[in-house]
Amino acid sequence: MTFEHFPWLTTLVIFPLLASFVIPLIPEEKPAWIRNYTLGVSLSELGLILYTFSQFYDLRASGLQLVDNFEWAPQIGLTWSLDRKSRRRM
Repeated sequence: MTFEHFPWLTTLVIFPLLASFVIPLIPEEKPAWIRNYTLGVSLSELGLILYTFSQFYDLRASGLQLVDNFEWAPQIGLTWSLDRKSRRRM
């Protein structure tokens, strides 16, 4: 898998979600650790967003860019899709 075909939008959504699972493991007596951890996660997310859009988004192109579509279980219609055209189909 090349960086061009990497699921960038999915990573931008999942990274902070996964990082949040660490927060309950930080001792309550250390609020500065929680603050520093969340600041680090937020800055990492910002860096990832800036990198993704600077490398893979073309301002001159029209139409959707950076679209992630994955069919997990097409037999039952289970998909993961991140784009503006995503609509529930029945």
